[in-house]
Order: sequence, then structure tokens, then C-alpha cells
Amino acid sequence: MVKLFYRFGSVEGVLLNWSLHSRPPVRKTIENTVHRLETEGVLLDSRRPGRFPIVARRVIPFIEDDIIEHPVTTQHERAARAGVGQATISRSLEAIGAHGYKARCIVFLSDEDKRNRVQFAHEMLEMKRQDPSFFSKIFWTDECNIRIGDPRSTSGIRFYSKTNPHFRFAVKHSRQGVMVWVAISPLGTIGPRFLVTTVTGRSYRYLLDHHFFPQAEELAGGEDYWFQHDGASVHYAETVVRDLNNRLPGRWIGRGGQIRWPPRSPDLSPLDFCFWSALRKLVLAETHNNIDELMDSVRRHVAVLGDIAAKACLGVEARLRRCIRMKGESVDK
Repeated sequence: MVKLFYRFGSVEGVLLNWSLHSRPPVRKTIENTVHRLETEGVLLDSRRPGRFPIVARRVIPFIEDDIIEHPVTTQHERAARAGVGQATISRSLEAIGAHGYKARCIVFLSDEDKRNRVQFAHEMLEMKRQDPSFFSKIFWTDECNIRIGDPRSTSGIRFYSKTNPHFRFAVKHSRQGVMVWVAISPLGTIGPRFLVTTVTGRSYRYLLDHHFFPQAEELAGGEDYWFQHDGASVHYAETVVRDLNNRLPGRWIGRGGQIRWPPRSPDLSPLDFCFWSALRKLVLAETHNNIDELMDSVRRHVAVLGDIAAKACLGVEARLRRCIRMKGESVDK
């Protein structure tokens, strides 16, 4: 509106040349807006103090009791108990000085763990120095249990208190579920594959030989690529290590590989610090009556997470640098 006024020099010019998908403003609005800009130099309204909403004032006593009885909860649940909207809950919590503290899973790290993590970070960054496209060539792989009726995502859960309580809470697991295997890379995503029986060295090697290697070679277009997995016992089976050494000599990360994966380091794996949580959030937003429906949901959502997976893979470098600065401590602290 202001641009049109100064371009055509009059209110009439604004009205005649208004081409936005909305009704043009009335003459008085245009005149007042231009006058305010020329006299005050601003267009945005300053925040008005006003009175604290009556509903929020009435609900404050309930909120003070509720954060004592139910400190760990979501805004939605607290609003339902109070019988008011979430915006009213937010204003009331702000008024009494209560803050929402988010839970994070932090793995305990020994001094040896920290040294291994720093060494790993230096080795990975050295590879990047030698080959600037190094992080674009890595396929990060992992397995994850996703269950029917999994407990709700903890992303919306907060502990409301006036001071940080450093709290913990237990999460129950359901029985029906499926083990999902995925490989992610800026080159593309491989999987998901569903491991419906106990994973052994033999079955894991079969997965790599018949599913990972053919697709990885196709996605890499004949160029060299790297493979990563963590130090799980089936990953360290003699046949698996021998197969990786034959197929990817000096180009895999894990126990027995050229670069050793540091134990207890989910914060350095893009699957753990990003992909699995994004996948779970999408999958658990749906209702599944059986394993087949759960698997169909996983397939659909993995297919749309390619861009997120690629960005997470390229974000590992920044986490490694942070790991070094923090002397091996968890980068999620």
C-alpha cells in the first residue's frame, strides 16, 4: 500500500492500481498509514500494556496447583484439565514465572569414551580435509524399533517449574513392533528393510549383500563411497567384517574398520540425532491396527524424508567440531 502511494503519488493511484488478492483499503486507511509513516517513521503498532485477561487471572490459582500435581505434561493436556485454551495457559504460566523444561536423553560417557570420540572426530575431519566431498559419500546405517501403540512422542512434554528441575521420567514399551533398517546419505536413501526375526551376523550380511551394496553402487554412480554402522555385536561378526573389507577396503566406519566408531555416540549419527525422531513423529501420528499397517506407514514416510536425511548427514561435520571443542562430551548438552 505504501509503495503504491509513493509510486503513483496519490490515494487514487493506490485504489486504481490495487492488484492484490484482497479488497483495497479504504481511503482513510491509506491516508492515516502514510501520515503515520511520515510523522513517526514506523508502521508497526507498539505493544499495548492493557489489562491481564480476566480468564487468565481466574485460572492462575488452578495453574499453580496443577504444576505441583502434574509437573510433567503437555500444554494441550494442561489446557484440557483447566477447561481453557492453550494461549490462556501460556499467559498464566508466564505470569507466575513458570518455564517449560524439555527432556533430553544424555548418554553417560566415561573418560575413555570421550577420548575415543575426540579421536574419531579428528579422523573424520582429516578425511574431509583430504577429500572435501567426504561427508557427501557416506552411507549412515542403523536399526530402530518402532512399535504399535508406542508411547507418545516426548517432544511436547515439559516439566513446568520456576527453576530447572533436571527431571527424569520412565517410558513404557509395547510389545508389538518391527525392527527397521535404513541407510541414509546425500546420495540417497536405501530402505527401509524390516528385520522380523532376530538379527544375526548371517542375516545382517545377507541384508548388506542383497539390498545395501547393489543400491549403494547404483546411487554412487560407480564412484567410491563409504559405509558406516555402529559397534553392535552383529555388525562385528567375522563374516560381516570380512565382507566389508573385501567390498570396501579402507572405506568403512565401525568396529574393525579404517575409522573406528566410538561407542555410546548417538549424537554423532544423523539417524539417531535426526532421522529416527522425524520418522517416529510421522508414523506415530497415525493409528495402526497391525504390523502390516505399521510397515506401510514406515515405507511411506521414509520415502518423504530424503531431504531431511541429506541435510542431517551434512550436519555431522559441525557436530564433530563441537565434540572436539567440548572435549568429547555429548554435543546435545
